[in-house]
Amino acid sequence: GDMGLVIVIEPHGTYAIYEQIVNQIKNQIISGELQPDEALPSIRGLAADIGVSVITTKHAYEELEREGLIRSVMCANTTRIICTKSS
Repeated sequence: GDMGLVIVIEPHGTYAIYEQIVNQIKNQIISGELQPDEALPSIRGLAADIGVSVITTKHAYEELEREGLIRSVMCANTTRIICTKSS
């Protein structure tokens, strides 16, 4: 399917890579590009897609979850990560 999520990493940017991921996902949720209940890539999938470590994407997702922007939903032995309602 058409992945709604687009992440562009600047390896030598001002922000840590996990912060770049957090900021971009946050912006896409706020702007409505990512809809509530839209599934996001798995931690491993996102790491593979953008060429960063799983630790980095896990950190980013944990931060987003703490801010209430995404949540992990267990279903049929897979964890789906979905956007929650935009603020």
